[in-house]
Amino acid sequence: MNQILAASALALISGAHFGRLAAGSSAANHAFSPTIQDSILADVVTQDSASRLSLSRTEIVFAFTDRGAATVEKTVDNSLHGDSFSNGMSSYVRASASDGVRGMRMEFPLSEISQVRCRPGKLTLEMNKRIQHKTNGETDFTIDGVADRKCAAFAEKFRMLKLRT
Repeated sequence: MNQILAASALALISGAHFGRLAAGSSAANHAFSPTIQDSILADVVTQDSASRLSLSRTEIVFAFTDRGAATVEKTVDNSLHGDSFSNGMSSYVRASASDGVRGMRMEFPLSEISQVRCRPGKLTLEMNKRIQHKTNGETDFTIDGVADRKCAAFAEKFRMLKLRT
């Protein structure tokens, strides 16, 4: 699981093919602050509590939780242990990874998502045709480790919201 989190973090930090990558303040403090949380219609946290998807009236936001960010930081730290970096460079890499992961979130405007699909243990955002064209055919954003019941509830909230718009 640590490798999946680290790979996800690196892919998100290096730039995603779709969605908007937002950085700045902590994802835990920004994406889920009390003022914004009031507008969250549904959210789902992975079973390992590493990441979260939140549905609002205008977008779905992916972010690492504090626990997920700590796991990625530990993975980066372990990969630097015994490396040929100087102590100063290792500290810089650790701090950059920490700030990048904790301040990162991906925003998917609802207008770009055609549906939310659930498969055992997985929740998938399926992008609409316009986005598929922009991303060279990449059509999905999948998050693993989601309880089936929670996925179904999230997908139903999304479906009801899309029907109203």
